[in-house]
Amino acid sequence: MKRFVQHMLVVMAVVVGSMMVHTVSAEVVTQKQARRIAQAFFDHAHGIKTAAVDYVYNGKALTTNRLMTPFYLFNHPKGGYVIVSAENKCFPILGYNLDARFDKGNIDESLLKLLSLYAMHVEQIRYDSRLPEDAIAAWQDLPTYIDNLLKAQPSVFGRAFDDADALMRLESVLSEDDSTVASQLSSTYTPEQWNTLISDQLTADKSVAIGLIDDNRIVPMVVNGQKADMYLVSIDGKELGWYRLLASEVMSHGQIASTSAAPIEEVAEPEEEPFAYYHSYYRQMQQEREQAQTAIEQAGIVTSPIVGRLGGGHYSIKTPKPIEMVCVYTLDGTMTMQLSYGGVEQVSLNLSALNTGFYFAMLKDVDGGVYGIKLIR
Repeated sequence: MKRFVQHMLVVMAVVVGSMMVHTVSAEVVTQKQARRIAQAFFDHAHGIKTAAVDYVYNGKALTTNRLMTPFYLFNHPKGGYVIVSAENKCFPILGYNLDARFDKGNIDESLLKLLSLYAMHVEQIRYDSRLPEDAIAAWQDLPTYIDNLLKAQPSVFGRAFDDADALMRLESVLSEDDSTVASQLSSTYTPEQWNTLISDQLTADKSVAIGLIDDNRIVPMVVNGQKADMYLVSIDGKELGWYRLLASEVMSHGQIASTSAAPIEEVAEPEEEPFAYYHSYYRQMQQEREQAQTAIEQAGIVTSPIVGRLGGGHYSIKTPKPIEMVCVYTLDGTMTMQLSYGGVEQVSLNLSALNTGFYFAMLKDVDGGVYGIKLIR
């Protein structure tokens, strides 16, 4: 049996390695390449050459203007599915289930949001100048990566609470002060630190409530198992399979959790934070507020909107009067965004598509009043 497995690894090396990336540059993975990877994955999982996989979903509808493919999802005839990244700057396998088939016509909201987060990270990292070493190394030695992924020993716990309890826990986190909320945001940490935090909490409590940030609301899911860098995701009492929390090793925005992490006073530099001279997330938030207030006063504006920073360039802004329009400018006065809201008291603002730096937002309410806010991307 051992010799057979070794033989299979050699076959995988020939089949998969022959068509993969041989340089350290970023490359898009084609459907043909992804199919070979998915086939090799299931062949190795079953220990024999199996029937051909079926290509069923690509997540293209989850990207900006549906212009790119973030991943490929394949079902196996015997049951099971695997999600293969379409970008070699993200890890090759984003999620899998060796038993259940994926039904693209009946995707749970929480799972759809997790897939949307993958899509956003893949889309953004494709235009990022960084080259993630671990992900690219995995692509360059796929047989070893797949073997390690499948042979890793899982730790599976019973669910300590359901989705409704998870949502209550996450909403309780959001009601806390800024430093406490910061300690529960994935964007505060590097992906490695976030994985460690969730892993430690899982060991302690057997289940962890994780929220996927969707504009100004939270979509909950429960994690109740771990296998290497994969986590067992459960939704509505059903275990969906093994999934990565984050698609890459350099982008961590988009999630919030309920953990015992201490309020943030000083943390490692967040992966998206371009200003290394800020020594803590909390001090950074305080400084941003002071700068925003100064900008407002200089503009002759006497009221202060309540600004909530959700991470990843996402903001929730609550104003005294309903907002009709928002314009976003660079500090040199160039307008980069103009959005109409039609009179809402809480505005969701997404700067994730803009370049890193400071921006100035002018909000016009229904009575013609103007508010000025300085934001950071």
